[in-house]
Amino acid sequence: MSGTLLLWLAFFMSLLVVYLLSNWMPTLIQRSTGASLSHAALITAMLQIGGTVGAIVVGRLMDAVNPHYVLGAVYAAGAAFIVMISLTASAPWLMGLAVFGAGFCVSGGQVGANALSAAFYPTPYRATGVSWANGIGRSGSILGSLLGGGMLAMGWEVATVYALVAIPAMVSGAALLALGFTGRR
Repeated sequence: MSGTLLLWLAFFMSLLVVYLLSNWMPTLIQRSTGASLSHAALITAMLQIGGTVGAIVVGRLMDAVNPHYVLGAVYAAGAAFIVMISLTASAPWLMGLAVFGAGFCVSGGQVGANALSAAFYPTPYRATGVSWANGIGRSGSILGSLLGGGMLAMGWEVATVYALVAIPAMVSGAALLALGFTGRR
């Protein structure tokens, strides 16, 4: 039971971050750099490109090393990249690299978490277990989109928003790491 709750926590937090960044990053970049919305959208595209590359690399790493350690490290790095986005506002190419890194780690980590959840549950319960984890994660995605809009509507500083968004990424990584310590089933 504790393993299922840890998976749910990881999925909820991970998808909260993915959707908040996907939906609000162009606006956050525009506010922090003064760039046009179209330029900010181009930088934001690096999030999806990073996620695609990350899914491949993280999957390979999970095959080679303990997947719980890989995902814990990837989400921690993702949190660092999220914070770095706000610190690179004066250099668009550095911001693009930070956005790529955040996508690589968080979106790539989510794909890895999907694979991990499938391996976690015994075959007769696999479809139900993975579906519930994704359903709980989708609740996080809705909350992430709402939180992003709420923080911007309240006029919060962009650096504060990014710092707060890094927290759920860390929680997701910690939950997946803890899952490795609780045992497989």
